[in-house]
Amino acid sequence: PVTTILWLAKDRHRLNSWLDGIALSGLLMSGVVFLAGAANVPFLLLLWVCQRSIMAVGGPFYAYGWEPQLAELNFHLLFLVPLLSMNPVLPASPPSPIVLYTIRWYLFRIMLGAGLIKIKSSDIKWRWPNLSAMDYFYETQPVPNPLSRYFHW
Repeated sequence: PVTTILWLAKDRHRLNSWLDGIALSGLLMSGVVFLAGAANVPFLLLLWVCQRSIMAVGGPFYAYGWEPQLAELNFHLLFLVPLLSMNPVLPASPPSPIVLYTIRWYLFRIMLGAGLIKIKSSDIKWRWPNLSAMDYFYETQPVPNPLSRYFHW
């Protein structure tokens, strides 16, 4: 079954107000999390449900690989934050090592998958022994930082 709160809509032919409500709810909740600098399980669970609800009806716009990856990361983060408290995670109460290893495994899969896709492509820049496209890749990733140019040769 598809995870979506749009199943609650009585008229499935008029979902615009529902979609607007889901988007505004997600925007407001993410704004609260951003301004508070912390999150808890109910906030992240509701954000995950909002995201999955829009993904369920997004069709080809949500068929790219990063949408399910973001939903998976949000699911992993449910186990990283406090249950009900909006206080940031303190060093005195660190998260479980299992949670940290699952998030590291997730990040490893993302980077390995991205690298393998590039190597499998037919572009000569990605082929062995050249592999020169990584120079450009690390400088132009989404949200590059000022130090990114120093992390490649």
